[in-house]
Amino acid sequence: MKLDEASHKTSVSVAYRITKDQQEIWRMVETPDHLHQGGEQLTIERLIPVASLAPGRYSIEVTAIDLLTNDTVIRAAQFTVKAVPTSKPTSTLPPPNS
Repeated sequence: MKLDEASHKTSVSVAYRITKDQQEIWRMVETPDHLHQGGEQLTIERLIPVASLAPGRYSIEVTAIDLLTNDTVIRAAQFTVKAVPTSKPTSTLPPPNS
């Protein structure tokens, strides 16, 4: 990422996209105003709402665009959401004979 000469910071936009079977399920875009920067370094941390996703196989794509140079970096990965196991009823023992 290129540094802005005046602010000594990068100017980047980051888009997150989750798809399942080629269909977009969730999308979020962060602008430079929403990203915290420490000088020349940019660390991105985002919580993804996977609890709302149905069980299955998904793809996540993260796209970072350097707004000063228009350079783009894209990273993608696959992940699986598994069904929450249902709890089995606990067996109850009959009360002891009195």
